[in-house]
Amino acid sequence: MPTVYVENHRIVGLDPQDPVAVSYKEKIGNEPTGKENPEMLRMKLTHGHDQTIINGISRIGYMTGGKAARWTDEDIADVITGKAITFIETNKAQPFFLYFPTHDIHVPRVPHSRFVGKSGMGPCGDAILQLDWTVGEILKALDRLNLRENTLIVLSSDNGYVLDDGYQDDAREKLNGHTPAGPLRGSKYSTF
Repeated sequence: MPTVYVENHRIVGLDPQDPVAVSYKEKIGNEPTGKENPEMLRMKLTHGHDQTIINGISRIGYMTGGKAARWTDEDIADVITGKAITFIETNKAQPFFLYFPTHDIHVPRVPHSRFVGKSGMGPCGDAILQLDWTVGEILKALDRLNLRENTLIVLSSDNGYVLDDGYQDDAREKLNGHTPAGPLRGSKYSTF
C-alpha cells in the first residue's frame, strides 16, 4: 500500500477530493479486506497479505481513497517500462543513471494477459517471462539509440527466491524439477 503510482513526489491521477490514506496498524475506511471477505479475492491467500483488497487482490496494509489513481496490476510492467524508455530517450545525449525496479516477480504475481499461461509454470513463470520482456524492451531502446556499447547494465535480485509469499499461485507445485537458487543455499527470509 498504497497501490498508486508516485511521480515527482505526487500521486499520478489523484483526485484531490479523494485523498489516499494508508495504515499498517489498523483498518481505515470501509474497503473490503481479504481477511473479512475472502470470497472477493481473485488470488487466494496462504498467509498474510489479508488486508485491503485492490483489483481483487488482498494487500499488505490498509488503504482508503485514491480510487481514480489506483494501478491495475497487469499493466505495471508496461507502464514502468514505457517510463524507463522515455527517460532513456530524453537523456540519451548525456550520461544518465536509471534505476529500474520491477514489480516482477514479486507477489502478487499478476502478469499482463500477453504472458498468462505462456510459461507452463503458472503465474510465477509467466511473471518471469514478463520480466524478460521488460529487460528486452530496455535493451532494444538502448540499441535503437546506439547507447548499448557505452552503457553498464546491472541486473540483480533484492533477495533470494520465495515460492509461497502469501498467495496461492502454484509456484511450488509447478517447479517441475527447477531449483530456483541453483547451487546456492537459502532463500528469502534466510541469512543465505
